[in-house]
Amino acid sequence: MFNKYYDLRSDKLLPLNGTFVDPFDNEAYYVKPHEILDDFIKRIEVSRDLKKHPQFYPHQLKILVVISLAEHANKATLDKYFELKAAIPSVSEVI
Repeated sequence: MFNKYYDLRSDKLLPLNGTFVDPFDNEAYYVKPHEILDDFIKRIEVSRDLKKHPQFYPHQLKILVVISLAEHANKATLDKYFELKAAIPSVSEVI
């Protein structure tokens, strides 16, 4: 079974109330109106830093955020804000 990997159509257009769930503490971050990807990621980084959580490398956090946004989106949101980039195997499938 392969997972679908979606990428944003535009870093400047995020789904309103899109959700990123932090894998460290399961805190949910929601996209604010007119928020762009860089600002959303910065808000997550600042929050994680204040809580003294381990930091991700910027490119890792961006990938995690996009995957989380797509994972929590319904079909209409996926079609509007995301494009299917590739089908990739899960970690367990690779092992």
